[in-house]
Amino acid sequence: MSFLNKIGLDRKKKKEPVPGIGLNKNKNEDLSFYEKKENYLRGLILLIFLTIILVTLPQSSFQHVENYSVGEPWRVDDLTAPFTFAIQKTAEELAQEHDEIRQQTVPIFHTDNNAAILIESRLDSIYRDLQPVLDSYLQWQRARSENGATAEDDSLSYLQERSFANVELDDESWDLILDNYVNITQGNQSERRFIVYQVRTQLENVVEIILSDGLIDIEKSQIEQSEITVRNLRELTERTVRLNNIRDMTEARNYAQLFFNRVFIPDVARVALQLYDQIIGPNILYSEADTEALLSENLSNISTTRGAVDQGEIIIRRGDIVTPEIDIRLKSLADARALTATGLERWLRFSGESFVIIIATMMFFFYLYLYRRKIFERPSMFLLVFLVMSLVTLASALVYPIENVSSYVIPVAIAPIILTIIFDSRVGLMSTITLAIITGMIHDHSFDYMVATIAACSLGVFSVRDIKKRSQFFFITPGIVFLTYCFVIAGFSLSRFSGVENFLSDMTFVAINSVFILFTYPLILLFEKLFKLTTDFTLLELADTNLPLMKELMSTAPGTFHHSLQVANLAESAASDIGANALMCRVGAMYHDIGKMVKPSYFIENQSKGNEHDKLKPRMSALVIKAHVSEGVKMATEYGLPKVIIDFIMTHHGTSQIRYFLEKAKEDADNIQEEDFRYDGPIPFTKEQGIMMLADGVEASCRSMKDTTYTKLENQINRIVDSNVADGQLSNCPLTFQHIQIIKESFLRILKGVYHSRVEYPEDKKIEKETSKETISEPNTANSELDEEKNE
Repeated sequence: MSFLNKIGLDRKKKKEPVPGIGLNKNKNEDLSFYEKKENYLRGLILLIFLTIILVTLPQSSFQHVENYSVGEPWRVDDLTAPFTFAIQKTAEELAQEHDEIRQQTVPIFHTDNNAAILIESRLDSIYRDLQPVLDSYLQWQRARSENGATAEDDSLSYLQERSFANVELDDESWDLILDNYVNITQGNQSERRFIVYQVRTQLENVVEIILSDGLIDIEKSQIEQSEITVRNLRELTERTVRLNNIRDMTEARNYAQLFFNRVFIPDVARVALQLYDQIIGPNILYSEADTEALLSENLSNISTTRGAVDQGEIIIRRGDIVTPEIDIRLKSLADARALTATGLERWLRFSGESFVIIIATMMFFFYLYLYRRKIFERPSMFLLVFLVMSLVTLASALVYPIENVSSYVIPVAIAPIILTIIFDSRVGLMSTITLAIITGMIHDHSFDYMVATIAACSLGVFSVRDIKKRSQFFFITPGIVFLTYCFVIAGFSLSRFSGVENFLSDMTFVAINSVFILFTYPLILLFEKLFKLTTDFTLLELADTNLPLMKELMSTAPGTFHHSLQVANLAESAASDIGANALMCRVGAMYHDIGKMVKPSYFIENQSKGNEHDKLKPRMSALVIKAHVSEGVKMATEYGLPKVIIDFIMTHHGTSQIRYFLEKAKEDADNIQEEDFRYDGPIPFTKEQGIMMLADGVEASCRSMKDTTYTKLENQINRIVDSNVADGQLSNCPLTFQHIQIIKESFLRILKGVYHSRVEYPEDKKIEKETSKETISEPNTANSELDEEKNE
């Protein structure tokens, strides 16, 4: 990064550490192999992000000279047509013409030249099946009349022949033709008088009439046109037939029924109609493929333009209202520019937009490099930041080409809100500016859109800086984003005299935008799982004292539970005063002593009768006391607590001594290993862990004080905090002396309220200074267990 140093964009060199606490600074100027690998990985992530944006960047049209809205005045100079171009038809006009073409395109039918033959063959088949039934019935009736022995067999033969016959008649019709056949045969009358013969003759006549006129295979109600086109593929002819001159299947049946009623008596007409239903079929068949082909051909011939604007003609003058007709001409000009643009013009346009997007992205990149090193130096966090931003920019590019969808529908605020909750509000604000510039470029270089997006997203970021409960996110944040968009868009609308319709249309999409913000919560849960993060949402859930682990602590070790809540109050207040993560401090304090549930009676806050340590040697007591840290880590792991909470448990005593039992062991023996009376650590390495360690020691020691005065309370807090500092327990924490003083004041303010009834205040406003002897007489330790054991 030597080049950045030369141009002034390199990181500032850190000054010498503030005297007192300091940090461990083990720097290596030479990049290791892994550091170089991480640099390459960061470069790859940045390159992929830019590639996604530039590839999805709309390139189909050229932008206008000025952003405008229909109903608003034209704010720039007169616009003259640079060349002659056609005026494009609107989508509504094209849709109307498409409907007209569909209504005017007549359906195509094909003549079935085999229809008459097929009907004749069906009729022959029916009569072939009918004759055996008639003969068997006649034979049965003769046997019955003669009382023949074969009558029963003949009846069974008749029933069998009738079941085999492929003739569908009702019982009345069967009785009519069977009796008629028997009477005609036994009376030796002419077969022309036979009903079946007469019916066949009339069937052939009516079928011939219907087919000659034309019988189509679909209902006329399905045809919107008054004519159809009939093609004879055998004769290669085509004719247009009026729909009134042909019949569909329903009309043909009605005609046949009238015909039979005129020729026959009702019973015979019913027989004829039943046989008609079994043989009839259309001879003009609808061709969907040919109809669709003709329709497609007609639609393709529709012109997409109407008229033209000549070169030099004024399209709109400065101050004129942009009407829908002028809007069409402006869009037609943009489309014409896109069609006539040379490769160089397209490349220049794309290059210009790319430069702006790259500059906006690099601005955010350098912000992370200069001011958010924890994000920049961790490739996983670096990837998370640009992954979240990629989702928004990709959605914006996908929505842009959709007709009649406003750019305000894109929930850009999701990305800054997620980054604020996971990291901090400054990262969220910088991502807001970057995304507003990029999405503004995508959406026609819209200044209105960019300003509204920056304002809405910024206030949305502010609303989630310090989340206290879920309702704050689900109701307040979407409402703030919605109202901010409303005010900004309303301001632009009033300044440009735009109509109410445009404003209400934009508000509809803004409302959808605000609803989409609710999807931030599941997205955060997803990123927490993928990147193993702990956000304020998780901490809010863990802060619930009704969780099973907290209930178990309350019932098993009530004194420890109360102590943890007091420590949580102290740590939260101090963290808030110095600008640390107050919620994390509170949750870490609530769980820091859960390991005491394994042997609660060995800790003074849970003892009501005797002291279990009286039965143990000092070294064994120290092991029991020290074990609550490792037991707490084990228990936290079993319950699936986040790593950040487990770190609080591991570091809340650091490597401090268990001084009370160490002194007691020295009284009993000379050869004592001091390491046996020291916690395993590690020491705190974050502000929050350091604050929690101090709060733990201060709360335990001050709770055990007797005859509490304001001065004693203040001196005790100072002594506990200073002893931890002197012991090096805070050497890895980024806490300055100024932080330490603020923390002391915060502890004093909270404890003064907690022990209000016990604190003795001086009569005057001056705080009395206690003598050193008086001070030494109080417990002198930063370790809560030492104070508790001494009181015992």
